[in-house]
Amino acid sequence: MFGTLNANHLSLYLDGDLRGEGASADRFIGYHPQEIMLPKSLKVRDLISIYVKTPEGQNNVYYTQGIHDILSKKVKDLSLGQQRYLQFILLLNLNHHFVLLDEPFSMVEPLYRNLIKEKIIESKPYKGFIITDHYYLDVLEISDKIKLIKDSDIISVFNIEELKAFGYLSDQSIVY
Repeated sequence: MFGTLNANHLSLYLDGDLRGEGASADRFIGYHPQEIMLPKSLKVRDLISIYVKTPEGQNNVYYTQGIHDILSKKVKDLSLGQQRYLQFILLLNLNHHFVLLDEPFSMVEPLYRNLIKEKIIESKPYKGFIITDHYYLDVLEISDKIKLIKDSDIISVFNIEELKAFGYLSDQSIVY
């Protein structure tokens, strides 16, 4: 979906309009990988000015809850959860119509998990989100539509009981 593998043909439609025959998906879809892709030797303040080009966007990132306190730290000195949250906030402030989040809640402290959920909910009116994550309670809490991919089939899911019925969860794996 993001274009890490070359497609033989690509037609990209947004809201029913063809946005590009042979278009590059990365112009429209921002990708938050599970791995940290940020340069570790840079200070957060410097990283923001590299990734976010407009002064308005930079201020938006600077004053995002959880970011202002780490501005003078180097990325390598942040916890893994802080690094993942920073990477998410930077991506969220880029000009993409959709954001693909790969395991956004994995290895993230509860404080940052809640902040990520708040930002997703706050951004829904102007960005679409595609989330892949095993933290199903977090995903169920913030999602409008949930799709389970099983045996190459795409199945609409509405609750935990359906995740059990389709074999994604067992009675022993459910944690509230």
